[in-house]
Amino acid sequence: PSGPRGGITDEGPNVGTHTSLAVGPDSALHVVYRDEDNDTLKYALGTPDGAGYSWAMRVLDDADSPGRWATVTLDARGVPGVAYQALEVELEDGSRASELRYLLARNAAPAGDADWNPAFVVHRVALPDGPVDAGVYPEGTGLFASQARGPDGAPALAWYDRSGGALWMSRFVDAGFTVPEQLAGWGHPTREGDMGANVDLFLDDEGNAHLCYQDGLTDSLRYLAPELGLDDWVDDGVRLDTGGREYAVHIVGDDCNVRLDPNGRPLIVYQDATGHDLMLARRGGVGPDDGWARVALRGTEGGYQGAFGFYANAEVVGATLWVSSYVYQSDLDPPRRVLEVLTLGL
Repeated sequence: PSGPRGGITDEGPNVGTHTSLAVGPDSALHVVYRDEDNDTLKYALGTPDGAGYSWAMRVLDDADSPGRWATVTLDARGVPGVAYQALEVELEDGSRASELRYLLARNAAPAGDADWNPAFVVHRVALPDGPVDAGVYPEGTGLFASQARGPDGAPALAWYDRSGGALWMSRFVDAGFTVPEQLAGWGHPTREGDMGANVDLFLDDEGNAHLCYQDGLTDSLRYLAPELGLDDWVDDGVRLDTGGREYAVHIVGDDCNVRLDPNGRPLIVYQDATGHDLMLARRGGVGPDDGWARVALRGTEGGYQGAFGFYANAEVVGATLWVSSYVYQSDLDPPRRVLEVLTLGL
């Protein structure tokens, strides 16, 4: 009875998947998430209230199974913008498509429909005939949507088109988003293949894009900074002398996060999904020939400590790297499931 649910043991509403959080300059909390029971995208505004927060929740979109891969960022005034996938859209000609949508608020404390602009359709991809499987990697576009703000406060988006096996990017310019640019994937002249899953986008102080993503043909990790002419294969997954084997190939790159260290050099936090390790890769510099050094942050300790690196997130604050990830330890009874936060001096 003294717990957070007041002693209630029955399951509650299934809400809170695909959650994203941003903190405003006034300490307000902006949260977007998916309501699975009602098949809607929701928004919650938390206003500081004494030692806690008072909350106002509302539905942002209830059409076409929206809300997967929702992501929210704020401009310097604290005005939120939300990117998300609409899974299945019925078009006027009877065909179906998936969309990447973007909702931009009109002020820093949106309370009703009048406080949001009409949704932008950033990308639309036709769906094949038959039922849509909303599983881990559904057909269509908008998967792994990642959002970042440039020095002018304008948003940029990167995402994975599952149907086309392609990585795309678009920036907000003037009053709308640019025509999406394919950065990699099937049909790209130099970076061809199934590219773009688990994409993460970061913009530096000059507005240059830095991206990490998976190469789906080899389950490996790649880095791309198109304006800087950098295109690196960060981790090919090849492991030597691992687990008593002279040679093994691991699946790497899940939940990758790309950031810059205080010297402007890229770093990527990600999961080795085969070894269940939390990994960090750091680039030696920003020149075309500078390589990457790789280290395991968690998972290679002596003896089994757990499975690490799920839902990894990374932020650089000053000269400190903050990393959070989910940890499973299934050999305990009951199993241990915790959120772990690490810090590393850069």
